[in-house]
Amino acid sequence: MPSWPTPQPPPTETTFEQAFDRDPIPTELYGTHLPDIGQQLGELAVVDEYMAALKQGAGLERRLRHAWSSVSVTPASPSRAQ
Repeated sequence: MPSWPTPQPPPTETTFEQAFDRDPIPTELYGTHLPDIGQQLGELAVVDEYMAALKQGAGLERRLRHAWSSVSVTPASPSRAQ
């Protein structure tokens, strides 16, 4: 069985910037404690990615429903169905 490389998580600083978008309040609260919150920050990033994927999927579903609602479907006549 092949051995697949384990993906390395991004540095804690990168994850922090992505999660909080350089907001001054989280930076003030957690900025000096990044090594202490690395695991929790990684878990937050996973949940955030999951929620974004769900939101994107919901948006896609909504767009598809809208597209299908504009399509007119006429049932086949009984003579054609045979």
